[in-house]
Amino acid sequence: MEDRTWIEKFLKDYFLTESTMFTLFGSKPMSAISLCYATKEEWLSGYSKLIQDYPEKKKQKALTGLERYIDNYDLPINWQRWMDWCFKNLDGSFSFSKRTTGTKDLFCIYVLNVQEAAWILQKHYSLISRELDLEFDPLQVVLEFEDLSSSFWEKVFNNHLVQGILHGFGERNAYFFDREIRLQEINDFDLEMHPLFKSLGLKQDQEGKILNDYPLPLFRSYSSNVQEDPVFLKYKRERAEIKKILGSKNPTDIILHQLGYQSTASKKEIAFN
Repeated sequence: MEDRTWIEKFLKDYFLTESTMFTLFGSKPMSAISLCYATKEEWLSGYSKLIQDYPEKKKQKALTGLERYIDNYDLPINWQRWMDWCFKNLDGSFSFSKRTTGTKDLFCIYVLNVQEAAWILQKHYSLISRELDLEFDPLQVVLEFEDLSSSFWEKVFNNHLVQGILHGFGERNAYFFDREIRLQEINDFDLEMHPLFKSLGLKQDQEGKILNDYPLPLFRSYSSNVQEDPVFLKYKRERAEIKKILGSKNPTDIILHQLGYQSTASKKEIAFN
């Protein structure tokens, strides 16, 4: 495969160090990572403001580390290469999409497990249809994921509850997070301090750093004990299985196989009407 070098780098950046792995090999229907188009000067300038109160030695060390990271940051280039390549070589089991955020030069790049997403939409159809005020065919809308003009996905990306369900965070966690966001807009105090919205955020997965950099998905858990949250336990089990799947083998070949790599992929369109 003549594109092997950049594909290996992209798969490492996109899957091997992110919770996107749980969409590829687990039950998580959708995942995303950030994609930044800012210039090196803009990155350094913005970061300098964030660490302006650091001691000088610590500040210089942080800036040096960031500069080294920026010099090796080729995700924007490889993302475009990937989108061109996967259209020709993957079977469509997974869809990819780039979406804007509220920040200039910052995007989210998504991966969707088509079958898992269709099932989760069907499973929660009544709730999602009511939330979006829209009737839809789960099998059809998942095939619209890469279409930025899709009215269904436009509504999804403006609804925290539906996004939470599709991100695999669980209906309970998605419900409380969505309501907290909505009510925060009309209250002048931090609702995170209110007992109704008491939550535990998985802010840093130290265990993931030990287990070959397969971090668990980050989410706000509204269980009294995050270690007993069914979502947390599910992803711990899935991580153990992912470790077995990858083992000591070449992860690139395993990931490409899971993505449906075919040297001459042919996608056929389903007629729904």
